[in-house]
Amino acid sequence: MRHSTSDNSVRLNIPDEWDIWNGGGDDIFVAAAPEEDENEIQPQLLVTRESNAASNSESYMIGNVAFLQTGVADYVGHGSGSFSCDGYDVAWHEFTSSQRGFTLTAISYFIVFGDSAYQFQFKAHPDLFGRWRSAFEAIVRTLTFT
Repeated sequence: MRHSTSDNSVRLNIPDEWDIWNGGGDDIFVAAAPEEDENEIQPQLLVTRESNAASNSESYMIGNVAFLQTGVADYVGHGSGSFSCDGYDVAWHEFTSSQRGFTLTAISYFIVFGDSAYQFQFKAHPDLFGRWRSAFEAIVRTLTFT
């Protein structure tokens, strides 16, 4: 399923079996995979947009990682990297942390485009994360801006 933001500026191919909700504020939308962990938490995607305060995707990621390292409970980094996708530079960072009393593993993809910075954060229970990681990146690689 092709999903667009309400202003049609971002488009992603989200699998048909995923649930999708519109966001509010900087949160553009949330999508959830059709599997649940033992706490009934589905692997999720949160797409956010903010005014561009970074010159490129890597510097946007570095600023976010610095926040995670100092402001997120039980943060453990698992690595960072980057790739190019359809002409966009994409930086990524994978980590585990405590969120609302649950331990979750997440990977965030960071893209600076025009006057906006976008974060595509996928998170899941650590036992489910490995099964979903390649699907998360595949979704990001379908990104188009209009």
